[in-house]
Amino acid sequence: MWTLSGFSDEISPDLQEQCELVSRLGLTHLEFRSAWQTNVLDLDEAQLARAKEILDSHGLRVSSIGSPIGKIRIDEPFDPHVQRAQHAVQVAHHFGARYIRVFSFFIRPGDDPDAHRDEVLSRMRVLAQVAADGDVIMLHENEKEIYGDIPRRCVDILESVGSPNLRAAWDAANFVQVGVRPFTEAYAQIRPLLEYVQIKDAYLSTGEVVAAGRGDGELVATIRALREDGFDGFFSLEPHLSQTHELGGFSGPELFTEAFEAFTGLGHSPGRAHPGPAGGDGVRDNGVSVAALALSDDSVALDAYAADPPERVALVLGTEGDGLASRTLAGVDTVVRIPMGGGVDSLNVAAAGAVAAWALRVG
Repeated sequence: MWTLSGFSDEISPDLQEQCELVSRLGLTHLEFRSAWQTNVLDLDEAQLARAKEILDSHGLRVSSIGSPIGKIRIDEPFDPHVQRAQHAVQVAHHFGARYIRVFSFFIRPGDDPDAHRDEVLSRMRVLAQVAADGDVIMLHENEKEIYGDIPRRCVDILESVGSPNLRAAWDAANFVQVGVRPFTEAYAQIRPLLEYVQIKDAYLSTGEVVAAGRGDGELVATIRALREDGFDGFFSLEPHLSQTHELGGFSGPELFTEAFEAFTGLGHSPGRAHPGPAGGDGVRDNGVSVAALALSDDSVALDAYAADPPERVALVLGTEGDGLASRTLAGVDTVVRIPMGGGVDSLNVAAAGAVAAWALRVG
């Protein structure tokens, strides 16, 4: 079962206001990065106690500590940072959180990240041991300008360290901002190491952060693949729709709500997997496979689909012109296209349905 969380400090600096909107949206968890304009690792004992009271009063739990661990330059002193990581473990225990987000150190402009590999791996091994000693899992988030910015180096960190206490947090927008198409170029490599998914999107051309499904983050394909391979974990909204800076971002209540609606519109509801189009779970319960007729990058040709079709199929067709919504495509089992020539790229609904039904006829 998927559970939706979010960086609630993107709503407001005030934790009470954060919790009110999170609860109103129906979420059961939040990712704790800051409150009262103070990073979670810098809250004093009284503030930590007050934060726990507020969370408990709203029936909310913490999915992860959104720490800045690893957001120092690779040539800056590490020992004080280790102490900060140990404090992060204490904070995670205070809130009953299993996860702590971390990074793999900023590389100075002009430096080759690979030249710093040995030092990065040495430091990440230490952080993994801190996590193991504290019985938590640190989540390495890919981000521009750190060592683990591209898929190859993210995999290198996690496989080289080889600890069950250091796993991957997936951020599609951050991959886009370094020129990577997330699903196409990163998913297969990182999926075996994946533990947690951050939700934001971005344009490949400019790097501008946008709501989920509106950029080049390939979220629909990613969600579909995660559902098919049984992902069971957290999705965490991190919209960055108003402000972005080195240690986080801000959206405000309206834009955070917009980000929530954009993501849930892709086919995910808080606390449960999306049932698919038009009550797809109902037909699946009766052994029916759901196929959408649409043009998409990951569609299969109708003749190939018909060559070895499921025993029972329900076809989903969209309106002429607009076609099917992205949330519908995210909820089907297969996207099927009708091969056409002569410059034609679509048929009307009646014709498309008839062609597909004929191709999939029994006997």
